[in-house]
Amino acid sequence: MHFQEVQYAHENWVARLVMLVTFPGWLFAIYGFIQQIFLGETFGDNPSSDSELIFFTALSTVIFLGVLVLLVFSRLETQVLEEGIGVSYLPFLKRRVYHWDEIQSAEVKQYNPIRDYGGWGWRRGWGKKGWVYNVSGNKGLQLVFKDGRRILIGTQRPDELEQAILMARPRR
Repeated sequence: MHFQEVQYAHENWVARLVMLVTFPGWLFAIYGFIQQIFLGETFGDNPSSDSELIFFTALSTVIFLGVLVLLVFSRLETQVLEEGIGVSYLPFLKRRVYHWDEIQSAEVKQYNPIRDYGGWGWRRGWGKKGWVYNVSGNKGLQLVFKDGRRILIGTQRPDELEQAILMARPRR
């Protein structure tokens, strides 16, 4: 192996912002639940029924914990191997190796995550940009395949990745 990089989604400022937005809503639901169900005091000016409040609290808890688990356990792994480029974006994409003989070009480049792909994560880009796997930043490895497909893999170590590709890629 010539290069390995592991990036975690929870290290991204967007992920932290998502948690910052979802956490107060969840706390508000829990507070209302305790207030009305356990203390017997109606919650708000136009209180919901107990069953509606239980449903809303359960739903907000599932959403909050789902987002939390997803952010904590999501990670992007990139490897430069003798046989090609290895990538996994757990829990969405299990390890896949793109072999050198199917890759037309492999270039580290700067891109605009929001304009080109609509943000960070595992997404489809606009037009013919193809797929992107990224967790943060604006630099990535652009793979163009001989069949025309494109994949961009985000990196926080562009210089090291570029050097590893130069060393590992077979000369034509």
